[in-house]
Amino acid sequence: MWMLPPNFLSVALEQTVFWQLDSDVSSSILQHFSRSSLGPPLRPDGDGPWSTFALRIGEPAQNIRVLPSTSQQQVWAVIPQGCPSFYGSDCANDRGWLFDNSTSKTWKNKGLYNLGAEDNLGLDSTAVFGFDTVGLGLQGTSGPTLPGQLVAGIATPTYWLGSLGVNPQSTNFTTFDDTVNSFMSNLKGNGSIPSLSFGYTAGAKYRLKGVPGSLVLGGYDQSLFAPNPIQFTFAEDSSRQLVVAVQNIRWTSSSASGGDLLPNSVLALIDSTVPNFYLPLEACQEFEKAFGLVYNATTSMYVVDDALHQNLTTLNPSVTFTLGNGLNGGETVSISLPYASFDLTMPSPPAQSTTRYFPLQRAANSTQYTLGRAFLQEAYLVVDWERATFSLAQTIFGDSIAEDIRTISSAWDHNSSHHLSVGVIAGIAAGIAVLFILITIIAVCLLFRRRKRRRLAAATAASGHQTSELEGDRLTGHARGPRELGEKHERVAAELQPGYRGGQEIKLRLEKECPELESTIAAKELPDRTEEIAMIANFVHELPGSEGYWPELDDTSEAARKKKGSNPSDTLDISPVKSEAQQEPSPKEENVVRKVKSFANFKQGITKPIVKPVRKSKSGTLEKKTRRGSTEKFSIDETSQTPRTTSLRVTQEKRRPERKSMEKRKIQPPVSLEPLPPKPPPKPYAGMTRGPSSTQLPGWI
Repeated sequence: MWMLPPNFLSVALEQTVFWQLDSDVSSSILQHFSRSSLGPPLRPDGDGPWSTFALRIGEPAQNIRVLPSTSQQQVWAVIPQGCPSFYGSDCANDRGWLFDNSTSKTWKNKGLYNLGAEDNLGLDSTAVFGFDTVGLGLQGTSGPTLPGQLVAGIATPTYWLGSLGVNPQSTNFTTFDDTVNSFMSNLKGNGSIPSLSFGYTAGAKYRLKGVPGSLVLGGYDQSLFAPNPIQFTFAEDSSRQLVVAVQNIRWTSSSASGGDLLPNSVLALIDSTVPNFYLPLEACQEFEKAFGLVYNATTSMYVVDDALHQNLTTLNPSVTFTLGNGLNGGETVSISLPYASFDLTMPSPPAQSTTRYFPLQRAANSTQYTLGRAFLQEAYLVVDWERATFSLAQTIFGDSIAEDIRTISSAWDHNSSHHLSVGVIAGIAAGIAVLFILITIIAVCLLFRRRKRRRLAAATAASGHQTSELEGDRLTGHARGPRELGEKHERVAAELQPGYRGGQEIKLRLEKECPELESTIAAKELPDRTEEIAMIANFVHELPGSEGYWPELDDTSEAARKKKGSNPSDTLDISPVKSEAQQEPSPKEENVVRKVKSFANFKQGITKPIVKPVRKSKSGTLEKKTRRGSTEKFSIDETSQTPRTTSLRVTQEKRRPERKSMEKRKIQPPVSLEPLPPKPPPKPYAGMTRGPSSTQLPGWI
């Protein structure tokens, strides 16, 4: 942090340097150079007795004195063209010393441009811009020095002294692509100051033996003001950010009753670039009535002659400004100014003669309402550009007040509040954890589903049947038919979601959309009985469903088996058997099941199998030699029971082979078929039971 001491008439200046970044540490532990005693009163620089601050510019360095500017961001220096011969021999000293850019080895000319300052007040002017080395303090001090800084050389008398812009905004030349950082931003960028902030008071010649001003870059001097809780926020207009609401202006005196000076509250800009108060015409007229001021239209000033000055000195009024964030109500702070703070003198030059004046100006519109440098004689201003806040407080004056320099930490460093708070970080971490858990659950579900499909595929391969998965655990057995049937089956099953009620409804839809596939055995929905299907796979050739087909046994004679080329010792052939009412089928239709009822019956809600009674019966036995050498004997019986159901019973008998005989056993002659006792129709999806020596297959719906 840097504290810039003011210049005095005959007092050597010393630079005070602060490097500590802690915002509430006292100056006793900071590295700094002590400041000299006050000495003689402040010199009248320009339009009043202002404290100026020293800079050095160029190579070799040239000393200049400048005033702080809260509204602009460049370094202004008076060049030799600003002191023509008619200004006299003391012009260079009166204007705060001159900077001759032609003698600087590091000067890089940019060109002639408008200053772009105080446009709303009609005080803009031109300057020659360039880049050069700029340092804080006089030659021989240890203040930071930055090369390549933007410098404006001025010659206009509008701004009698040079200026140090403490606003961190950048400067654009013609286009927004040609942008130059401010001197304040560069000080922060190279670590010379901890933050883009400052504390400033203009000083008061009339207090004590003459109190100089104070400027601290990167902090403030706590000893110079009484803290208050109110904090002002920046205005939206980037050219007028330090705006306060002036709710009231009132004057008081020990010898008069006093009164209000501001008819209506206004918004005003705090600007140290100019010395005056710019207030509405109505307020200026109240000042005229209260203090006897006379407006000079020629000079646009309130000139104070000796008689008026004597009256005001005797009255010694005190003017109090009540400031807040809003035009009405809310927290406020009061800044009181004695008459001495309004008693200013304009030297010659720039005036033709030394003139005493009252720093009040009639504002043309609301954009000109301003509280200038005269206001900051009694007010201490602290601005934090990074947090867009500032504060105003009444300045404290004393003979032996110890400095209490406080730094303002940056809002943009790694430990500042602009980073994510602990709560936000915790919320983000919790969200990531929840997302990880969801991903894990999905992955586990997919893994189990994949394993389930593998087990299902293994069971299907072992059973020798063609199956496909439909709706999770359901199995749909597909008969040998065209490939298009399976594709349409899947599409229809997907369309029926979520009101799907089984393979029955799929079949009805397939009948409508695929009439050419009616002769093919349609898809049939089965419950999840993979293990049972695999268990009975060796005994079942084809399962009839609710379509109403009736399997019949084929001729098991020796001639028929030889005709088919099969081995009677290890093959059990169950073929369709023709009924008496049926005609002889063609050879191509030998293994094709017959439709016994139209599909219209299914649309009427019929779910039980409808079959024809069997009028022809056959029976027989079968011996089969296993791999272990044993012989299994099978007895096949089929009986006609009722016109509605048929039961197929298969019995199995095992016996050890005769070791001495190697001849193959032949099929025993047929045995008579005995009818089984009638049974009631099985219920839909009736359970399947298997004993130690027989397997009963109920009808499937």
